[in-house]
Amino acid sequence: DVSLFKNFTVRESMKLQLRAEAENIANHPLFSAPNTVPTNSNFGRVTGTLDGEGARRAFVGLKFIF
Repeated sequence: DVSLFKNFTVRESMKLQLRAEAENIANHPLFSAPNTVPTNSNFGRVTGTLDGEGARRAFVGLKFIF
């Protein structure tokens, strides 16, 4: 996870915060469990990845503090 924040002073008691956050920035895959059916020709093989769990996500936000 990576986060970047930048604060800007609007007035003495008012601030604006720009936020950028990212999850799984290196984009490493999360593999699904191996096939455990002994009669299947793919027994013991990992044939996919988990969808959504290891996806790269980025967020940008603006926060007003007063």
